[in-house]
Amino acid sequence: DGGVISIVSEDGDVVFDFGVSAAHKEVLSGTSKWSDTVNSNPIVDIIRWVRQMRTEGKIVNRAVLDTTTFGWLTANEKIRASAYPLNPNYISSDEEIKSFIQTKTGVSLAVVNGSYKLEDGKEEPYFASGKFTLIPTGTLGATYYGTTPEEADKMFNQGSNVAIVRTGIAVMTMKKDDPVTIQTKVSQLGMPSFEAADDCFFASVN
Repeated sequence: DGGVISIVSEDGDVVFDFGVSAAHKEVLSGTSKWSDTVNSNPIVDIIRWVRQMRTEGKIVNRAVLDTTTFGWLTANEKIRASAYPLNPNYISSDEEIKSFIQTKTGVSLAVVNGSYKLEDGKEEPYFASGKFTLIPTGTLGATYYGTTPEEADKMFNQGSNVAIVRTGIAVMTMKKDDPVTIQTKVSQLGMPSFEAADDCFFASVN
């Protein structure tokens, strides 16, 4: 969120800030919030952010948002009045709204759904509601993998039975004598980079 990664675990919390400029962030308030589908004006907001980035020589032509945020766009009265001035009761499809917004702003929308499980088993969405992130064309970053303790055991011949599968996934099996069991540990150490952080714009729209 806003170029910051927060990792919370039983072993401690880690926050990594990619150092996104405050000029590349905005928090909407009051009737400007997109959940206010009567008074807010998302098209004007998006155009303002795109132009702001363009003054720095940065082109943002894609945007990421979740289903809830996209729902506010489809219900926004100013968008509907502009898209269908002769038929405000027209029931538009999602693709029609996306096409209209792209025509007006030059930005194509990618609606992200789904969730992942935290360490405690709770569900967390891949992309939070109320966030709208403008990004450029191309690669934003990469994923780098480190050596897990299990891999280190394998490297230094500590006697453990360790196999590396797929991309850096270490599978360790250990025999226990009392009771007789085989314990299996699976681990992976990965961290995303964000080389294009300065080329993105992060908006909190609700």
